[in-house]
Amino acid sequence: MAGMGLLCELLPVVTLRLYNNKLSKAPLRSSGIVLAQVKATDADADQFGEIEYSLYDGFHYYEKSKAFQIDPRTGQICVSQDIDREGDPTTYDLLVKATDGGGLSAQAFVRIEIEDINDNQPVFEQAIYVTSISRHTQPGTEIINVVATDRDSGIYGIVTYELIPGEFSSFFTVDTSTGNL
Repeated sequence: MAGMGLLCELLPVVTLRLYNNKLSKAPLRSSGIVLAQVKATDADADQFGEIEYSLYDGFHYYEKSKAFQIDPRTGQICVSQDIDREGDPTTYDLLVKATDGGGLSAQAFVRIEIEDINDNQPVFEQAIYVTSISRHTQPGTEIINVVATDRDSGIYGIVTYELIPGEFSSFFTVDTSTGNL
């Protein structure tokens, strides 16, 4: 038909609607590592079939993601800033919007869960513990409790205690799980 212009009438189609990723925080530095890729197709012709991707925080269109970025042409999602599981969220819910050349769009949801690694050392609640005992203190008597915590989670956050060998260490025992001396 003469005089007929191109029409954008078909919506983009997102391959998957929900993407779930579990990631160790070890590589989550601003290095451009690809964490996920969202793929959409559009059956429209010419510029109307071209897809552009955008990324938002929290499954809504209000705020662009700060922690992650998306390549607008390929749909590849990368880290855009350092992520620390102990200081940042442990789960990121993202919305990917795929828009075709005519303005029609589809969306996919991406959940990224940050898994912990053992990157924090235990810290004692006090720098120095002081106590006194009498020479008549019976063996097995609890004389002091030392406490340390670790910011890591799961098995990486479990603290165990031991006495460092020294001149008087043979006179004492420590409970490896409670820190009771």
